Amino acid sequence: MKQQLEKNKYLEIKYFCRQYDTKKKIMNLNTAEGKKAKGDVELMETTAKEISNELSEYVLKSVSKGLAWEHLNCPCGRRQFYNLRREFYEKISERK
Repeated sequence: MKQQLEKNKYLEIKYFCRQYDTKKKIMNLNTAEGKKAKGDVELMETTAKEISNELSEYVLKSVSKGLAWEHLNCPCGRRQFYNLRREFYEKISERK
């Protein structure tokens, strides 16, 4: 059984992901901040696709905007979606 993320680490990853839209806007700037943002966006997008290529857009919307499964019109069950989202957070935590 996998170890659950520690609360503070979970919150760190959660707020990292909430910056997705902001990072996406600045990722093409030719600055150190732009390059870091590009790396972060690529990390989130790649991880979401690894978890589930078909559902990656729903996972990204959920983690970046704080949207619940009920508001996403996601083509999978609630439990499956939240399992994917938890796996996404765990993989981001390992890679960040």
